[in-house]
This record gives sequence, structure tokens and C-alpha cells, in this order.
Amino acid sequence: MSRYIRFRVQRKDERSGSPEGLFTVAYREAEDRTLYDYEREWLHDLLRWFTKNLETPEVLRVRKNNGAVCWFIDAPSGVMDKARELITFLETRGYLIELDHTTRPGSIVYQDPYQIAAKPFRSEVTRRVSARSSKVPRTA
Repeated sequence: MSRYIRFRVQRKDERSGSPEGLFTVAYREAEDRTLYDYEREWLHDLLRWFTKNLETPEVLRVRKNNGAVCWFIDAPSGVMDKARELITFLETRGYLIELDHTTRPGSIVYQDPYQIAAKPFRSEVTRRVSARSSKVPRTA
């Protein structure tokens, strides 16, 4: 059985109704005028890396998939390494990034080698822990 993880903050996402995920926070932060130029350039470079190496599930734009959220597949990968870099940066900017993990993310509407998009089951409760204190597999 696969295990899935989602990094998020407490703030609710207007589109999905779920807590905002890592990329929603990162793209908003990229527009923050208080970033130093070197921070903005680094963040834009990292987000470009994700754009190049991680699909944006088009199914999220389909009305019947409203409420679907993305989860990483819990396995060592370059994508997870880059996600950790992004988490570290956002934490230095004052965000508390939390980690949800589950084996039952909901009805899966998209899957690739690194992530899924799923519409949550109403009754499913995921375990929440701090991303910093959680044990997420690291690649060598």
C-alpha cells in the first residue's frame, strides 16, 4: 500500500477548501515585496525547477475535481529533496509547515511517478505532524 505525504499550512485554500499546500504558499511568497533580490531569484529558480520536473495536474482545473489536493508519493526522489529545500526557505520566512501523511488520500484523479491528486474522503482523518520533526525519507 502506497503512502502519501502533503506539506501544508493552516490557512485554507479558497479553491479546494483544504489547508494551503506547499506550492500555493511558495508562489504567493515569490510575489512578496519584502524578499531580498537574492531570495526572490533563488525562489524563482527553485519554482522553475519544479515547473520543469513536476507535472501540474490539469485535472485540478476540471470542475468535477473541485476539492482535489496534491500529495507527494512518499519515496526518495529529487523532487522530495527540492521540496525540503522549499520547506526550509518557507520556514525561515516564518511559515509553520506541517506534514500530513496517509495511505488513504481519497479518490485519486491523477497520478505520476512523484505525486497524486485526490478528492478527499469526507471521513478520512490524516495524522498531522510538524514537517521539521517528521521522518521523511532522504535520498543519498
